[in-house]
Amino acid sequence: MKRIFGFSLIFLLVFFGQFWAFSSASGAWGGELYTLCRITPQEREVLWLARAVFSETKDPAEMELIGWVLRNRVKTQYLGDTTYEAVARRKHQFSGLNPYDKQYHTNVTMSYHDRNTAWQNALKVASEVYAAPEADRPFPGDVKHFYSPQSVARVPDWAREGVLHTEVKSTDGGVARFAFYSGVR
Repeated sequence: MKRIFGFSLIFLLVFFGQFWAFSSASGAWGGELYTLCRITPQEREVLWLARAVFSETKDPAEMELIGWVLRNRVKTQYLGDTTYEAVARRKHQFSGLNPYDKQYHTNVTMSYHDRNTAWQNALKVASEVYAAPEADRPFPGDVKHFYSPQSVARVPDWAREGVLHTEVKSTDGGVARFAFYSGVR
């Protein structure tokens, strides 16, 4: 009986193991597991774009602007990154995707199967930004930086060398929600 159970367990692990996709390009375990489905490279890109925008805001209009920052970075291969995952995971770039953030685990494990409304909005926005024609861009391709004045105590050093391009005002007339910059090296 033990032998049959052991063989059955091994068979199931091997059989279902063929359907599992791991998170890093090398195939190593990285925290997420998509059971019984494979995702295409394009779906993986949209997923990481969605994770990045979801980690920064839950407002779809703000998600779109942040999504274009990521797209600009991928398109220009900023810091050598050529994929949305590489841009999103770059250390100290997107606060909610850094391991010290309290929402890190949630942010990096959201998948196409999660039904959270804000997450579904993030997936929709990410798909739209990913596929949008260049003519739809809300700002030029050199806008590759942003920060939230509401979330930081002082203006980041990198912002001093850039040019403020777009600012998202708060609804209560207080400190701006987001500031987007061009010209930052």
